Amino acid sequence: MFIYLKKIFIIFCVLSVYLKYSSGHEVSIEKSARQANKTDLGFDDISKLVAEKKMPSDKPTYLVRLTWFDQKERRWEVVTGVILKEDIILTQYAPDLSNTKSVGYCLLTFNSDGVRSKDVRIWKQAARRYDSQKKDEYYITLVKLITKIDLNGNFMSLSIFDLETLPNCGERVIVFTPSNNEFVYTVANMSCKHRIGGAFINHNDNRFCITVEKKPLACELTNLLRGSPVLYDDQIIGVADHNVYLKCDTLVNKFVHVGEVIKHKLWIKETIEKLRITNIYSAISKHMVFYGVEQQIKGVAVIIDQKHVLTNYASDGSFYNRFHFRDKVRTNSSNGNISDSIEYGFIVHGTPNLTIESRPPADNVITYKKRLPTVTSSLNANDIKLIELDKDITFYRRARPIPLLEAKYPLKGAHCYVVTPFTQDIDHIDFNYKNKFSFLEHEMKLSEIEVDLWTYAMCKDYVKYLTKDQFCMRIHREIDERDHCRYIRSGTPVICDSMLVGIVNELKSCSQEMPRPCTNIHPYKEWINSKTREAKSKPPKFLEVASLKKEL
Repeated sequence: MFIYLKKIFIIFCVLSVYLKYSSGHEVSIEKSARQANKTDLGFDDISKLVAEKKMPSDKPTYLVRLTWFDQKERRWEVVTGVILKEDIILTQYAPDLSNTKSVGYCLLTFNSDGVRSKDVRIWKQAARRYDSQKKDEYYITLVKLITKIDLNGNFMSLSIFDLETLPNCGERVIVFTPSNNEFVYTVANMSCKHRIGGAFINHNDNRFCITVEKKPLACELTNLLRGSPVLYDDQIIGVADHNVYLKCDTLVNKFVHVGEVIKHKLWIKETIEKLRITNIYSAISKHMVFYGVEQQIKGVAVIIDQKHVLTNYASDGSFYNRFHFRDKVRTNSSNGNISDSIEYGFIVHGTPNLTIESRPPADNVITYKKRLPTVTSSLNANDIKLIELDKDITFYRRARPIPLLEAKYPLKGAHCYVVTPFTQDIDHIDFNYKNKFSFLEHEMKLSEIEVDLWTYAMCKDYVKYLTKDQFCMRIHREIDERDHCRYIRSGTPVICDSMLVGIVNELKSCSQEMPRPCTNIHPYKEWINSKTREAKSKPPKFLEVASLKKEL
């Protein structure tokens, strides 16, 4: 019996040694693999580092500065960021400017004495991760750059820590601060708890804490650390928060809050995918159609009911002549029946963009032959043009009518804009800030431009021959020097608070300094309503034929 127990004991010891070796060997292999795949950022031995050190000069840059103008505080804000992807910056906080006319700037240089244009990237989109219960404390933010950073030369991206847990308490990490027009790095320690108002609280899923040992340096870092990546093993484990707590007249270490990224890897991945989505079009495009003859696009019009679209007789040929489909959309079948009220054309509805590479989908095309009015001379390019369609538009989320404004002018303070086509040649961030455009070579897309309206009384002294059925508009003062000549096409609608006010006029000689005349639809409203009612009261053609046979 004793011999059997002795054998079992020996076997147990051998297995224990084997398992211990095997486990250690696996850890060693995993660590070796991580070491082989990791990027060497060239830092000195951080186990002994207590002072600031200059960044290695032979390594690419991965730190940037993000700046924007805070409209509420009336000041420029600046934070540090780290390149996560060629078009994605990770920081602690930056505002989302997508629905404003403001832009933010990503500076690829730290020398504030002179920033060259090639060292600047513009951004508008930002996605923030926050505490879902408090809803007001942000810990990590992703910023989407409009123009990518070239990562093949002087810049590189950093990766998020590849393990699922934070380093142990007391482990050394690296943080960064700007100093004399360059960045320096220093060492901090991982803390087991973080400090808020004197109390120590355990880590949560959003933040952890690090401590900076050097007291004089710690007191100076209050705002400089904001947005700095916190690195462990040359990978990102978090970004420094600006909420820091320290009594500089005591001997306590500085407790710096850090927004954790390791537990939010999935959110980061999904958010980057969302930020990179392109071709999200203007919501106003559902009220618009493109119209043309045979295979040539002639302009845009606005939907006012199922049977009618509205524009004017202007022809902006220098812009639209490039947009003709390879095949005819509609054949001219006039058979000699030609008059001022006949135009064998087509509209394309339910789409915010066109490309000449292929014909528009048949379901989006409706033909027409009758154009109105015949009561005014079509020799005037700025006369209202009412097009009666051969069949009704089927309304759905991408094709909707827009109501006519009841009054002559909108109320003061109304939000007014012109919906106009853009191309790759004239795309401008001041206009498409609500949309994420990505143009093909021969593509036209609709978007809105914010404008200010001038009544006839306000504008008559600035524009010669302005008539009482007209008003003026100017592009909003914050947008690209108000250059309406370059960006706004004649025949496009003026919309205020989701109601149609007028149609933009054609000019023989255009000056961006002068306001742009538009035809007010209010004087024509009664006539428009009568013509649309008239069309609705007509029986379908097959009923007309049936009625005729009955009479015979």
